Amino acid sequence: MKPLRSLTPLQLRLRESRRGFTTPAVALALLVVMAGLALILDRLWLDAADLELTTAAESAALAAASELASDDLLRLTSDAEQRFDIARSAGAFIAGQNLVAGNPVVLNIDPAGDIRLGRLTLDAEAGKVRFDETTVQPTTAVVTAMRTRRSSNPVSLFVAGVTGQSAGDVVSRVEASVDNRVLAVRPADGVPVPALPLAIWWKDPAGQRLDTWQVQIEARKGQDQYGFDSVGHSVYTGSDGIPEMTLRSQGRGAQSANLLVVDLGSGLNDLTLERQFQTGLTVDDLEPLGGELPIRGSLTVKAFGEVRHTDREALELVIGEPRICLLYASATPSQSGELLDATCTQLVAIRVLAIKDQNDGSCEIVVQPCVIKTKTAVLDVPTPYSTESVAPVLPGAVTNTPPESTSTATVTPTTPGNPYIYKVLLTH
Repeated sequence: MKPLRSLTPLQLRLRESRRGFTTPAVALALLVVMAGLALILDRLWLDAADLELTTAAESAALAAASELASDDLLRLTSDAEQRFDIARSAGAFIAGQNLVAGNPVVLNIDPAGDIRLGRLTLDAEAGKVRFDETTVQPTTAVVTAMRTRRSSNPVSLFVAGVTGQSAGDVVSRVEASVDNRVLAVRPADGVPVPALPLAIWWKDPAGQRLDTWQVQIEARKGQDQYGFDSVGHSVYTGSDGIPEMTLRSQGRGAQSANLLVVDLGSGLNDLTLERQFQTGLTVDDLEPLGGELPIRGSLTVKAFGEVRHTDREALELVIGEPRICLLYASATPSQSGELLDATCTQLVAIRVLAIKDQNDGSCEIVVQPCVIKTKTAVLDVPTPYSTESVAPVLPGAVTNTPPESTSTATVTPTTPGNPYIYKVLLTH
């Protein structure tokens, strides 16, 4: 390459001319690259916002559906409208704890707003399940969360000058349901069944004893002196419309009990029982019983009638919390004579309200039935439903709403619903 001093004037002019042509080409290439990067960044930003909005909508739908199955269902005069308002408010509150593109998610809680309540209905002709909005015993919540220009809260984009778009739209529609067609409860690793190793006397075959679940709870002959504040999570003295039952352990003398401590994989060991009372039943606990507890059926286990001091202390720690327990139909002396063979027939859910020690060494435990939602519930129909969309999808919006379902309902649930034990799950 010749030094500049050796170039002629003509050669210098040609060199400057080539440099002039190169500069606009580089600038144009940079502009194209920057525009491409802007489109990629905006696309990634919208995809991230869509994922955040879907997470918020799922959380809101699960929270709203969960409130559709509450203790209010066990009252003779339940306030359905209040339960629906609580469900919508719970969904909106949970949604507001989530951020989308840096801003909290806001849902309209009006009955015709972003949280719709209804039921899943099998369309036999179409061979699919659809969502029908209704206020008659709804079990499903559909949440439509939007960040759109039409709703005046779109997602702001980065490089509006390059793309010509200052904002983008994202919409997420999510459906969640509560289902009590439960076959069994089964623990998973790290998720114990929220159950107590207790069995309550179901009914007296002779019809003479009145301190049974059938009389006190099912026939609603029990007293109503306590209530549970679901907001403050505390027990209070006063009526709440749900009957109670007093459970009595075995004491000294001939006093009759209606409560048993049962062997659910504990070997009735004190330390294991204490842990089960506090935290529930693990995979290892239920392995000797086949890994799960059936909701209905005959299950015979070892038992004794005494509630020991450590058991009582553990029960004190779970006052007010919903727990699953068993009902037993009969209890006969085992061959060893030291324990009982208790034949259990079904699972229910209770809430411990008060515990009182008696002079004869027995213990009185006041409980009431309650509704419990647990991930450990095993449903009769485990496959999530797919339903038709009931919410409009705005033109040009990014949405996770599935297309119209074409899946057929090949499994028909046959298990009757349990009034106390539910599972909450996403159903699309």
